[in-house]
Amino acid sequence: MAHLSGFYRTQSGIQTLILYSINIGLVTTICAICTLIIWEISPPLRFLWTIFYDPMGSIYVNSLLLSLNARKRIRRRMQITIALSESLEIWGENEGERLCII
Repeated sequence: MAHLSGFYRTQSGIQTLILYSINIGLVTTICAICTLIIWEISPPLRFLWTIFYDPMGSIYVNSLLLSLNARKRIRRRMQITIALSESLEIWGENEGERLCII
């Protein structure tokens, strides 16, 4: 995988944050869209839309807790990445020339 900025740790962290954001947003968006669709197509006095509306609060809270708990995992992954990249550096044949395996 090509690294545009040369900062593997930063790019890895940003990619992970983007992936978490998309996954968390996808669940809440699907539930909200289902609520809206059922609210539009159901008869006026039938409250079928509450099937998806009632758990929305729990879904939002769980999404928030998931993102807060994921910070430790993302931070740990970024620290492991930098430790690996520092330990895999090899000195080249010419003095002062370094080759990085990662």
